[in-house]
Parts: sequence; structure tokens; C-alpha cells
Amino acid sequence: MIDTAVVGQERGRGIRYLLGALVIAVADYATKSWALMFLEPSMSIPVLPGLDLVLVFNSGAAFGILADAGGWQRWLFLGAGATISLAVAVTLPLASSKSAPPPSSQCQ
Repeated sequence: MIDTAVVGQERGRGIRYLLGALVIAVADYATKSWALMFLEPSMSIPVLPGLDLVLVFNSGAAFGILADAGGWQRWLFLGAGATISLAVAVTLPLASSKSAPPPSSQCQ
């Protein structure tokens, strides 16, 4: 017998994680849109001493790696990220259902 309270708590926690990820994605998109609207490339806006906002474009992967590779690296990393995300999305619910505690038997 499945304890529906435990399943409901796990589902609620998962929804909170998804909502948190959505908030982060929206904030990321909003800040990038703001930067594109209000900053010129290489323009610097001082925020605090030692902290400036600067608009730069990275045409490569991480830290400019493969910057002159011709564009195929975007599709490689997009495919790898999508594959890993799909694998996590499929295996995470399976792993949590296998690790659910066994039903408790009450002797009276």
C-alpha cells in the first residue's frame, strides 16, 4: 500500500523545485534583456567600488572554448544538455518510487 501523504509531500517538493527553476530562468532572461536594451557592447556602468556591469558577447562555449569552431559546438552542447535533462527527468521519478519506504504493518 502506498502512503499517499508521502507521495503528496514528494510531489509538492518537486513542484517547488520546478517553480524555483522557473523563477531563476525568468530572472536570467529579464536581466539579459535589460542588458541588451540599456548597455552598449563593452560599455561599463559602475555599480559598487570594484563591481561594474559590462555587456560582452561570448561566441564560444565555456570561457570562449571552441570560439572559432564554426558553430557546430552550439548544437553539440544543446544535444548533450537535452539528453542529460531527459535522462534525469526519466530516472528521477523511478529512483524515488524505488526508494519509497515499505508500507508499515500494524499488529493489533
